[in-house]
Amino acid sequence: MGQGGPIFGLTALTAFNTALATAYFALGFVWTLAAARRRRSTAALPGMLTTAQGALHSPPALAVVLPVKGAHPQSASNWRAQLTQHGYSGHVTFVFVVQELSDPAYVLIKQLQAQGSLPIKGVKVLVAGLARNTSQKLHNMIYAIERVDEAAELVLMLDDDMLMAPGAIDLMAYELRADASLLAASGFSCDVPGSSTVAAHAACIFRLLLEVSISSGRSTSAWGGCCMMRRAHLLGSVPDGVMQHWKDDGYSDDWIITQVARRHNRRISNPPLLFLNLVEFNTLKQVYNFLHRQFFVLDTYVRPPPGESSLPWVDPHRRESYLLALAMAAGGLLFALAPPMFFSQLASLYTTQWAANESWPVRLARPEVLTFLACFGLAAPFALSGGRALVRAQAGLISTLSPAGGERMRQEGAWSNLLAPIGFHLYTAMCPFFVVHGILGSTVVWSGAQYHKLNGRVARIQRPRQSPLKSISPPLKKGDGSAPSAIEKTADVLSGLASSRASHPTKPWRRVRTGGLRPRSSLRPT
Repeated sequence: MGQGGPIFGLTALTAFNTALATAYFALGFVWTLAAARRRRSTAALPGMLTTAQGALHSPPALAVVLPVKGAHPQSASNWRAQLTQHGYSGHVTFVFVVQELSDPAYVLIKQLQAQGSLPIKGVKVLVAGLARNTSQKLHNMIYAIERVDEAAELVLMLDDDMLMAPGAIDLMAYELRADASLLAASGFSCDVPGSSTVAAHAACIFRLLLEVSISSGRSTSAWGGCCMMRRAHLLGSVPDGVMQHWKDDGYSDDWIITQVARRHNRRISNPPLLFLNLVEFNTLKQVYNFLHRQFFVLDTYVRPPPGESSLPWVDPHRRESYLLALAMAAGGLLFALAPPMFFSQLASLYTTQWAANESWPVRLARPEVLTFLACFGLAAPFALSGGRALVRAQAGLISTLSPAGGERMRQEGAWSNLLAPIGFHLYTAMCPFFVVHGILGSTVVWSGAQYHKLNGRVARIQRPRQSPLKSISPPLKKGDGSAPSAIEKTADVLSGLASSRASHPTKPWRRVRTGGLRPRSSLRPT
């Protein structure tokens, strides 16, 4: 809508409006389709849960691994619910695993056990120590899985803030029992703004987009927040197996499970299990770090078989990852241009030279104006309605799976009709940057540690320097779930005393190289 500018400019503007309108319509369509799928899943879920519970006449023994770090106000209630309200009729053991004795989660768990708020029987609390050549979460999981009871047939890897609805574990166990070709059964996170901020809404857009694939039930990806596997498939003796690749400088637990499944033509089941996750980001820095980490994962990959290449144009998994990143970056750039183009074209309807000399019917008949009205008057509202329909369908599924979760979503969820579109366009504006940074960058910060990647795997770990005593992690005997020993109490006291010395001027980061080199510490963590 220039001031009598060249035809090429008007044609380009019409083409842009057409492309943007097409993108909005496509987004609204896939979100509406995902909402319809979720509604069908909600209707079928009670029957699926009944079938699963009836088919498991002798439920397999289960070990639940909970890697935890830090504590928040809901930690105690979440852990009590996970340990006492899971609803699984088979034998269950729980394994909490922390990085170090000084972790507030370790202190709180032991305190709750001493008070009788958390059970001691059937519960282990392990200290894994600092990771050397994997991500810290993956190191903790490896440490814990290698120490679960040998009687356990299944292992559920669960984030400590995921509340399991009665019947959810039965459904995943049934899926694995019924189909020998499955490598894993996985739930998915339903991210909902927990605060009325644009940052929280922007962060939630990421998994709302992923719902398009997950809601089909035919996704080939695992989600580490709630993922169940057979213990036999997690043994280190399995050639080219999950544990082998985890230990091979692995970064992401679920992304490696996904790659191993594809390499061996195994399926991953995605039953309709959604778990409420209230997101409370308040700054753009928090949002950017979260989204950067999601795309950093896309360029991590398992070591290729001998004689095969891991180049993106040869490895199908890496090729798909790069194409996904390219599509997200291109789509993000297109949608990011929408707000400035909307306001500039709206202003031109009143301020350009031709607008002053033409009647409104003539103005509105111009191709660039027609496509502008179609884009922002029809396509954009259709996309917004599709997103709202999907959010409502997610709420219905969560309420069916867990009435308490649905009630919490209604009371504490902060989806806003105003902030949602603003958050969406903030997400798209940031998208090209965190996509390129994640795929082409070599470092990421996760829970205070900086990871360097090389050839798709962890090459180096840097952490803020702290007292050597904070990395004390005496080996626990297998099956030890008792109250803290004298050694543990002493280490806690010494860690507290040593913290006052941590403020001495030192280099801000400590480097840990892979290949078995020892951390710069007077004590080697186990």
